[in-house]
Amino acid sequence: MTRQAIWEAILARRTYAITGDRIVPRFSINGFPMGAIAPPEAKRRIEIAVEGGGALDCVDVLKNNRLLRRFSETDVAPSATGAALRTKLHLELGWGEKGKQTEWTARFGISDGRITKIEPRFRGTEVVSPLEKSSDSPSLYHVSRWRPDGDRAVAFETLSIGHPNNVTNTAQGMCLAIEAPIEAHVEAQLNGRHVEIPLRRLVEGAYADSLGGTATAAFRFHRAPLEWEWNWRFAFEDEGAPGDVYYLRVRQKNDQWAWTSPIFLREP
Repeated sequence: MTRQAIWEAILARRTYAITGDRIVPRFSINGFPMGAIAPPEAKRRIEIAVEGGGALDCVDVLKNNRLLRRFSETDVAPSATGAALRTKLHLELGWGEKGKQTEWTARFGISDGRITKIEPRFRGTEVVSPLEKSSDSPSLYHVSRWRPDGDRAVAFETLSIGHPNNVTNTAQGMCLAIEAPIEAHVEAQLNGRHVEIPLRRLVEGAYADSLGGTATAAFRFHRAPLEWEWNWRFAFEDEGAPGDVYYLRVRQKNDQWAWTSPIFLREP
């Protein structure tokens, strides 16, 4: 990827917006990708592919800003787990007493298999105005860093601050896309504490614990979704008139969202 290619993609509207998790939506109409101005043919074949950062909830196709079609897990055939499980492992660190800082030194990985993608999910400090910065806030806004640690782990340092209220999440996170046998274990070193969880256990549900007693910082290994829960493909046909506009809206079960640029059905 080059700087010139990035600018060309932006100018061609090959862009989409996300709220946080790295959701990757792709869609086309009669072979024309998002952002395109496509010939206004009456019949349109719409093809969709979405890779979520976690379990997907729904994929909406909007036409002229109205919901045309909604796809959900009821439209996806659950697939059996093979010898290798493809999933997303999301580790979240934070919580604790309101406003209290916790420095984290962590190593996060798997005992067997391989990591295919690393997605840091770090947050900056919550500052609306520099004038409101408290005296005990971090002096630097860049407080997180990471690096690969061998072929099956990532090491990172970060800083979390206890949530300021019940709806603002200030936890830090790391997500690993992996291919591993179901017998593998998820391993972590969190501020010197060793945690090892069977991958099979995380497929069944999340696991959380704290570093100490009540109101201390905590960690959460989110549930590991099966591939059919986060990797969706659909295709269908629609008809319309010149001037129609289509775009995608994606929601995950953890309330992370994505919106694509539109495809315009009109003459250039």
